[in-house]
Amino acid sequence: MGCGTSNNSIVHTSIDVNSAAMIPNTTMLNLDTSQTTAVSNTNTIQILIASHTSQQTISERLKQGLLNQSLSCDILNESKPHSLNARANAIQWCDVFVVVISRLYQRTSFCMEAINYAKDKRKPIIAVFEIYLKIFALNIESFVAYNYS
Repeated sequence: MGCGTSNNSIVHTSIDVNSAAMIPNTTMLNLDTSQTTAVSNTNTIQILIASHTSQQTISERLKQGLLNQSLSCDILNESKPHSLNARANAIQWCDVFVVVISRLYQRTSFCMEAINYAKDKRKPIIAVFEIYLKIFALNIESFVAYNYS
């Protein structure tokens, strides 16, 4: 599977931000505000980590490493958020879309729709293969600090 055009109607539907009020980011993503309140959204890169739920532990460690570097981030998978509108808003919210690629991610339609929508919205997409994150998972904070300091 590649990153080709999606047949999903939400991908091809333009969203007029003036016609409907957007839900605030913390409500929309159901974020744990205890981890993100110290981070200012005005000067921070907002990162959305997309993965299959089978990579939840790795994604959580990556998220924590990014939060420790004062970056704002959240996780998107096939079960969170539940609505397509919330998924679209989450992708629009982010500045960078990080994808933990795995066979299960590629075989799940919700996951592939998310990456296609991010591509259609011209979000920078960083694909990280699951195997590389497993290798570096023991020291993810040092990896993030070295590459993003």
